[in-house]
Amino acid sequence: MGISHSKVLVYDRGYYTYIAEAIAKQAAETWIYTPILGQQPRSREDQMGSGLDGVEKIDDFEEYKNKTDLLVFPGEFDGEICNRMWEEGRRAFGSGLSSEFEIDRMLFLDTLKEVGLTPIKTYRAEGFDDAIEYFKKNDNKTLWVKTPYTRGDFDTIKFESLATFMPWIEMQRVKLGKGASETIELLIQDDFPIDNGGIESGGDRYIVNGKRTPKGFIGYEGKDKWYIYRVTSEFPDIIDDIDKKMEKVFKDKGYRGAWSSEFRANKDGVKRFTDATARFGSPPGQGFVLSYTTFPQDVEDVANGKMPKMKEKASHGAIIILTSWFNQDNEVCVEYPKEIEDNVKLQHNYKHEGLNYCLPNDAHDGFFGAVVAIGNSAEEAANKANEIAKQVRCVGLEYSEINITEMKQIIKDGEKHGINI
Repeated sequence: MGISHSKVLVYDRGYYTYIAEAIAKQAAETWIYTPILGQQPRSREDQMGSGLDGVEKIDDFEEYKNKTDLLVFPGEFDGEICNRMWEEGRRAFGSGLSSEFEIDRMLFLDTLKEVGLTPIKTYRAEGFDDAIEYFKKNDNKTLWVKTPYTRGDFDTIKFESLATFMPWIEMQRVKLGKGASETIELLIQDDFPIDNGGIESGGDRYIVNGKRTPKGFIGYEGKDKWYIYRVTSEFPDIIDDIDKKMEKVFKDKGYRGAWSSEFRANKDGVKRFTDATARFGSPPGQGFVLSYTTFPQDVEDVANGKMPKMKEKASHGAIIILTSWFNQDNEVCVEYPKEIEDNVKLQHNYKHEGLNYCLPNDAHDGFFGAVVAIGNSAEEAANKANEIAKQVRCVGLEYSEINITEMKQIIKDGEKHGINI
């Protein structure tokens, strides 16, 4: 049928409003549904997704699923609903039950062993008392503490010594309460240093009925700050090997959606697959909607089980994350010149009287969007992104410009591992 004739429903919890806006540029009609959880919904959260260009917000998913030609699940926490849509014979884009590889970190670690990928050494602690005993045995050693599922409590915390870590543990005991403090599962991972020539990189593409697309991004992330990438049809083995080994489990669980892998490799080339992103990551999702002229049709093709064309505008891209300390708990109004609106991708947002407003996200970390730029080299794209970011205004705005010298060194280190950007 083609996206230009399709009515599309985007099921979004706020992080992917920009996906709905991008699809609306080519689809016949675009709706967005944002579930408001909790017994007592609040009017502020109900604004999310309203007023967006070309997008109509709806309140009844069950009614509109019967009117739509294509359902889009861009995130990871609605995999069961996505899978149910497939079971009902509906066309849907999403990771389905493969979302569990990102949500359930214990399953992720077990799956790595199953497919022949070596995980980072991990201790599974039950409750903080168990964790403290492990910390005592590994005091003054760098460790990384994660939750396997309840990331609303916290995500990843660095441990260096028990003395400096105890105030954080005591704070968490109060925050979580007696029962959760004693039963919460914690993953305590060894450090995997990449100093002196090591790299942290990954690949971003689609999975179509378990199979990886030949085309996608390869890139580097300045953690929670920026991302640079190259569009390629030739993934280096160090990245492609991960996705190739994961294909069987993707096929078994079902997968027709966006996927990103992240790994670390030391200077000797020893590699560890560190994170699975069974969704449009943030970044690189913002780059997908700008780099690919065929983005809306690509989404429909993937939902149909077809390999997408993924036609790019330029060979490289750069993304800068935008945060605001004020947005941690408060709504912000975000302004920028009309000529760069395609380069600004907002989240948890709505439009009112022509102005963009972003609500606080669930993590209350102030992350409200990103700027993205494309070019014929990583340096050109990075310089453009730096200039665009300067034109964005909101209370408490914070971001990090891409350091070109640092970026070039990262790219140089990657070349030793067969990654060319």
